[in-house]
Amino acid sequence: MIQFNFGRIGLALSVAASVGIAQSTSAIAASFSRYQAIDLGSLDPTSTTITVNALNDLGQAVGRYNVVNAAGVSSNASYIWDNGTLTALPLTGLKIGGPNDGQSVTMPGRGGLARSINNNGIIVGAGDELPGATDRAMKWTPNGSGDYSLRVEEFGGVESYFIDTNNVDQIAGYHIFAPGRQNAIAREGGSNTNTILPGIGGDRNQALALNDKGQIVGSVDGDGVQNNTTVNSAALWQKDANGNYVLTNLGTNGATQSVARDINKSGQIVGQLTTGSGATATSSAFLWQNNVFTLLDSLGGTVGDAVSINNDGKVVGYSRNSSNQDRASIWSNGMIADLNSLLTDSLLVGGSNVSLTRATGINKWGDVVAYGTYSYVDAQGVSRTGTRSYLLKSVPESDTALSLLVFGAIGGASFLRPNRRKATVVVESSKA
Repeated sequence: MIQFNFGRIGLALSVAASVGIAQSTSAIAASFSRYQAIDLGSLDPTSTTITVNALNDLGQAVGRYNVVNAAGVSSNASYIWDNGTLTALPLTGLKIGGPNDGQSVTMPGRGGLARSINNNGIIVGAGDELPGATDRAMKWTPNGSGDYSLRVEEFGGVESYFIDTNNVDQIAGYHIFAPGRQNAIAREGGSNTNTILPGIGGDRNQALALNDKGQIVGSVDGDGVQNNTTVNSAALWQKDANGNYVLTNLGTNGATQSVARDINKSGQIVGQLTTGSGATATSSAFLWQNNVFTLLDSLGGTVGDAVSINNDGKVVGYSRNSSNQDRASIWSNGMIADLNSLLTDSLLVGGSNVSLTRATGINKWGDVVAYGTYSYVDAQGVSRTGTRSYLLKSVPESDTALSLLVFGAIGGASFLRPNRRKATVVVESSKA
C-alpha cells in the first residue's frame, strides 16, 4: 500500500517554495543595498533649494544651494560636504586668460555651480561672472589650510563650462564660442590650454564626463549641419596612438536623440535615449558596452535617465513610475529599484516627507548622492516645493534579516490560502 499525505506534500512544496523565494530574495539582496540617508543640510536659513551633483570615493559631495537677499532676490552658491561639515565655496578668485589675466575678481552674478569633485578634492563647475547669464568655467583647488582657491577661466566667446574632472586632473566640458555654436572641450591635467574635441560639423557638441583613462563622453550634433537645430547623438572621444582625440559617434539606437552622461574604467557608458519631442517625448536610460545599446528597466513610466556608473557597473539616475512620479533609481545586475524603497528611515524636512527624485552620483563603495522634493509654506502662507540633498550610505543586509524576510513572506502567503483539512489517500497495489 502506498500512502500520500497531502499535508506532508504541502509542507514539502512550502519548503521548495521557500528555497525558490530565498534564492530570488538573495538575488535581489545581492543586487541592492539598504541605505542610511544623511541630510547634507543647508548653509542659509533662506535656502529652500539644495541640489547635489557629484560624489567622490572619499565621501565628499558637491552641489549648489540658493540664497535670498533682503530684497527677495535669489542667487546660487556652491558647497562642499565633507564628513558632516558643509562649507561654502568661494566666489572670489583669480581670472585666468583673456585680457584680465591674473586679475582678482568677485563674481557679482547669480553665483556658482559645482559639478564634479575628484579624489584629490579638486572641484570644477561654472558660475556667473557678471550680472545676467554670463557663465564662466570655474575650478576650486584645496589650498592645504582647509580652504579652497578659485580660478575663473576666461576662454572668450559667450560662455564656458567645466562639467567633470578625473583623478589625474583632466577636465571635460564645453565652450559656447558664438550664439548657437558650441564646442566640446578637454583639458589635460596641469594645463591651462583647452583641446577642442572633434565633431561632425553640427551646431553644438558637449563633453560631460570622463574616466581615469581619459576616455570622454557626451554628445555631438548628429545632423552634421550648422542649421540652428541640434540633434544630439551620444559620443565617445579617446586618443589614438599619436595622442589625438578621435570621435566615435555612438548614434541614437533608433531613437530621436541620445546623450552619453558617464563612463567607467571598463568603458561602460550610460545615458539617455529620447524619442519624440515636447510634452509627448519618451525617454529611456541606457547602458552601452561592446558597441551594443541595452535599454535599462523603468519603474513603469515612460521617462528615465542614467547619469552615473561606478566601476562595478552599478548605475544611478531616475525613472518615472506608473503614477507619473519621478523617482531616484538604481540599476544593478539587470534590475531596477526605487531608492526611496531602500532607505532605512523616512526622510523629513520640517515635518514634511521628502521623496527622492534624482540620483546624481555613485562612488566605488556603492554610496549614492541624491536629492528630492518636499512641501512647505512660506512666510506669506503660500504652499511651495523645496529641494533637499542626501548622501545615501550603503548598509549591508544580514543573513538573519534575509531569513526573516523569506519566512515572513512564506508565512504571509500561507495565511492567504483557504483553510483545508489534511487528507490521506490510500492507493492499493498488488504484489507479485
